[in-house]
Amino acid sequence: MLDVYNLDSVQDSGHAVWTVQKQFFESAYSNSMLLKSLLQGAIGYAEGETHNLKDFIQANLRKAVFVVPDKEIEIQNGIESLMVGRGMAKGTDYDA
Repeated sequence: MLDVYNLDSVQDSGHAVWTVQKQFFESAYSNSMLLKSLLQGAIGYAEGETHNLKDFIQANLRKAVFVVPDKEIEIQNGIESLMVGRGMAKGTDYDA
């Protein structure tokens, strides 16, 4: 399904006109997007879930951290509290 490139046979950019370089780029880019899609489908990753999690943390982190943190671990503990409060079990639903 994906293209394979033999990089030993591809000349450097100084030996190719811009149209050939553009074709290589577009082909490699479309293959990388296809690979990303295949991998996301294989592991059940949904980009929307990532955005939902980001929005959830942004909206609720202040509620979990009561004082200005001195160390990064205080923020990590706050995020972990939010995850547990959301019903996720540490080590199975996420890895902090």
